[in-house]
Parts: sequence; structure tokens; C-alpha cells
Amino acid sequence: MTDMNRGFMLTNTETTIFDYTSESSSALEIEVWGYPVSGTLFYYATSPMAFTEMLTEYTGRMSALPAWTQEGAIIGLEGGSDVVEEKMDALMAADIPIKGLWLQDWAGLHHSYDGDRLQWNWRLSNDQYPRWSTMKSTMEAAGIKMLSYINPYFQINLDDEEQIAESQFTQGDKAGYFIKDNNNETYVFKSGSIKFGCLDVTNPAARQWMKFIIQENLIGEASSYGWMSDFGEAVPYDAVLYSGISGADHHNEFPEYWQQVNREAIEEIGMQDEIMFFSRSAYNKSPSTARVFWLGDQLTTFDDKDGLGTVLISAQSSGLTGHSLTHSDIGGYTVVDYPLAHYHRSKELLFRWIEVETFSGAMFRTHVGSSFEDSDFQVWDTDESMAFFGRFASIFAYLKDYRAALMVEASEKGRPLVRSLFLEFPTDANSWDEELLKTQFMFGSDFLIAPVIIEGAVTKSVYFPDYDGCSKWVSMWSEDTYECGSTVTVDAGLGATPVFYPAGSQNGAGLKKFLASEK
Repeated sequence: MTDMNRGFMLTNTETTIFDYTSESSSALEIEVWGYPVSGTLFYYATSPMAFTEMLTEYTGRMSALPAWTQEGAIIGLEGGSDVVEEKMDALMAADIPIKGLWLQDWAGLHHSYDGDRLQWNWRLSNDQYPRWSTMKSTMEAAGIKMLSYINPYFQINLDDEEQIAESQFTQGDKAGYFIKDNNNETYVFKSGSIKFGCLDVTNPAARQWMKFIIQENLIGEASSYGWMSDFGEAVPYDAVLYSGISGADHHNEFPEYWQQVNREAIEEIGMQDEIMFFSRSAYNKSPSTARVFWLGDQLTTFDDKDGLGTVLISAQSSGLTGHSLTHSDIGGYTVVDYPLAHYHRSKELLFRWIEVETFSGAMFRTHVGSSFEDSDFQVWDTDESMAFFGRFASIFAYLKDYRAALMVEASEKGRPLVRSLFLEFPTDANSWDEELLKTQFMFGSDFLIAPVIIEGAVTKSVYFPDYDGCSKWVSMWSEDTYECGSTVTVDAGLGATPVFYPAGSQNGAGLKKFLASEK
């Protein structure tokens, strides 16, 4: 997409290299490892928003999420029955609006030299969760849905004796459901200590088998109303597939197939209004099948290379390509603890991430991170953290009707929830400023969000966009107002991330009234 509301979408699935490094700012080199090169030109949109609407006529548009996902937080936990019950008891006693409990390790753990990792055999582990049924009943009584995890991989070297006896890899291997190598044997992948096969999504029988696993084990056995539908990015170029297409040609389209499998599993049992899944990988038409995206495994840092700062960039760029519903792991995911590199989740980072997701996420979901150590701060760690999290979870829940209206726009017109300034204010030249776009955005049409993404900062320089009919911008946290087209440094202490609304906005005034009633 250009600032002249023109664009090009490549439709080839082969390996492609986009080179933006030309000395001429108007030149873009596209190298496709295939023939012919095919795509669609978009050259007559009247505005950036109109371009997005035009583009999503091709990509497809994302549908609204189940209502329960909008009514509170989804808590990510791991560690087995004792740990989960203890943490949930504390969170529920703190009167936090919780609507989901997400347990990645529902299928058990693999123990090896690279630590405790999720076991990729998609059945409930009674060893990890011996009191699953009781826990599920307790959650249901509190109005909390269960969520789980799945990916298209099937582990060969299982630990759990119960899982070994019912190895899905063995079943799939015998039936020929996995990607094969040049010897027509199951292609064996490695991820650290884990050996596994990958579902061949071009095989109709394999897709049907996977849908059965989702329906019987995730939805049935584990009572899941949602799950992380992980991976989808790693088809090797030398893979041999059921359809006859090469691995190189199939690599980019695999995510679309993988999302379709998940979606069909839900639709076939008529639960599409109740169950959802969240995806990471994607290709051109993923918006037509994915329910909601999460923005990947960010570092537990503030930086804009792979930390909190990337949430702003990723959400905006995703929205421009049809990924109108996105969210991120609250607090980040990737913890690093090497001799020369130490990245742990601090309380400040967690609090700032909570603020960002409240005013950007299509869901409000936490993650324990890649480390479950005491050095990595969690929402349940202190009374202060639970109160902080609960306050913003309540704000997220209050905004459910606002997000519902935005999701209608997403499904009907392809408009994203998180919007670059130029989508809303294309005639304001400052709204196109590259550095500004990294630090603030619009949440729908009614909220200007300028999150603190610098460690230790308690103020923030904010630009207030100008547009025809603009009167004033109003602070969410005080009675201060700001001139359209001005740049002002505002207070931004923890708990008061800069949020503004245009004077006259009913949605803005409504949230401000709600906040006043909560004091």
C-alpha cells in the first residue's frame, strides 16, 4: 500500500523476496521463485480506509468473536492441578472479571535437556491434571470457560505412559497422514529434544482425522471453548505432499489450510458462535478462516525490535492486510537467561503491557511466558498486581459493546480495530510520520492511544491529530483538553497510559463516566 492509496497483492504461494532497499523510494523489487508471477493491483481507492476495504474483498474478512471473550480476562496458566487451583483461587478472590482459563500444558509435558516442554499428543493428560473434571466444574460454576492448545505436529518420543499407549503419531504414521520425505517415509522433524511428524493438510483424510481429534479431545474431553492454534510456518522445501505440490510451493499456503481445519472442526458441530481459536501464521486469505490472531512470541522487553514496542507496529501493519482482530501475550512470552543476555519480565513491563492490551486487543489474554520462575513477574504475584490487572480487565469488559461495533465493521468492511493514524486522518500530514506511527494509534474511531513503551518513563509526547470539524481532544484520566494539531508532553504514570477521545464522542464520555464510578 502506498500513500496514494494504491497497492499490489502477490498471489503466488512460492518463495518470494520483497526488496525495499532501493535508493529510489518509489521502487520495490519482488523476486518470485516460480512462474508465472500473479497478483492483484489496487489503484483506485479514494482513501487508505477505502483501500483496506477493497483489499479485504479479496482476502476475506474476519467475523466477530464469541461474546464471552469480550466480557473479561483469559488467564494463561500452566503447572498442573495444584498450581492452577492455587493461582485461580487467588485471582477469583480478588474479584477480577475472568472469563477464560487457558492451559497450554493440558496434554502433558516432555522432560529433557531443553527443559519441560509441551507434549504434542493431543489428549488430556491425567498425569498433569488429575483433577481436571473437578477443576472444570469449578470454573464452569464461576462462568469461566476452559481453553487449551494444539498445533499440526505429532510427537514421536513421548514421556507419559498413558500417552505412549495412545500415540497419535503412530496412528497418523500408519495411515499416511504426515508430510513425507523423498523416500516416501514420514518426514521426521526436530525441535530441540522433540522429534515429530507434521500433518499433511493437502490430504483430505488427514484433515478429517485432525478435525476428529479437535472435536473429540479438545472440545469433548477437555471441554475447550478456545485454543491456541500454533505454528504453521515450517513446511520444508523438500517435503513430499499428498496433493503432489512441492514443499516450496505449499509453504506459504499451509497456514490457510491449517486454519480451515480448525474452523471446520467447530462449524461441523454448530458451535461457531461459542468456540474460537487464535492463530499466529497466515497467508493472503487467512482473514477469511482465522478467528483472531496473536502477534507472536515477543521478548519480555520494552524494545521495538521484538518487545512491547512491536505490539504497536504489528497490530497496525496486520490491520492493513485484513488481520482486523489481533492481540498479544500480556507481559510478553520469550524469557532469555544466558550468560550475556538476561531478559526477564518486570512488574513495570507487565503493567505497561496490560495497559496496551486493554486499548488494542480483540481479546485480553495473559501468558506465563517461556519461563515460570519467580524472577518473571505474574499478574497474581501481589495484591497490587491483582488490583491493577483487575482494574484494566474491568475496563476491557466495559468496552465490549464498543468492540462489538468495531467487529461489525471488521466483518462487513474489513476495518481493523487497531488503526494507524492515517487510516482515520489521511489529510493530516503528521499522521503519516513514520516515527509517530511507532508510538501511537487509534483504537477504532473514538480513542487515541499513546502507550508508554519506554522503561521508566512517566511522561509521553503525544500528537493530537487534526481533521475537518475537530474541536478538542479530551484526556481519559483528567479534565485536560488539547488542541487539534498540537504536540504536548503529558503525564503517563503507571495506570494512566495516555488515552484520549475527541470532544463529543459518546464512547469516550461513557468510558470516562465508568472510570469515575469505579473510584
